Amino acid sequence: MFLFYALSVLCTLFSPFAAAIKTEDNTDLLFLSDCLWQHNYYRRLHSAPEVSFDVDLIRFANERAKAMAVGNITDIDDQSHDDLKYGVNSAWNIGSEQVNCRSIVDLWYREVKFFNFKKILMKNRNTNHFTQLVWKSTDKIGCSQIYADSPIPGVYTVCAYYPKGNIKSEMKKNVLRQKENNRSS
Repeated sequence: MFLFYALSVLCTLFSPFAAAIKTEDNTDLLFLSDCLWQHNYYRRLHSAPEVSFDVDLIRFANERAKAMAVGNITDIDDQSHDDLKYGVNSAWNIGSEQVNCRSIVDLWYREVKFFNFKKILMKNRNTNHFTQLVWKSTDKIGCSQIYADSPIPGVYTVCAYYPKGNIKSEMKKNVLRQKENNRSS
């Protein structure tokens, strides 16, 4: 599957239309600090240690976001690329405005309502963003956001995680319930 993805990206990059696609990097200091703050907020709720940024992961996320933008790919999360050494969460928003990273991370976290903590070893594809976000053993992240003007203008956001999460055999020890004193009534 990864080979198919790589070939499709290469074909897109070298197509005659690729040169006509205008992209703009929205990854600035405010975006990065929003990403880090919101990740660590949700991680604290689930007794996971805070993460820090890693330059290589930011670079990787940036390359992924550009590949998504040029290829008009709206979802390349890690559940379809088990051979990657990094975990990946991605989001696509229609339009040309920069998207606040906090709102993207909030969107990923909302999947918590679908996660079954009683059957925690069951992997549920509808919660992979959430589980990667709060994965306890992850200690480094890198995020990036790219705008592309074609064929439908959109903003592509990617966060990469190391060590990667969503490993079925390690789910129980890495995805913890929200602490009692942090639950809302």
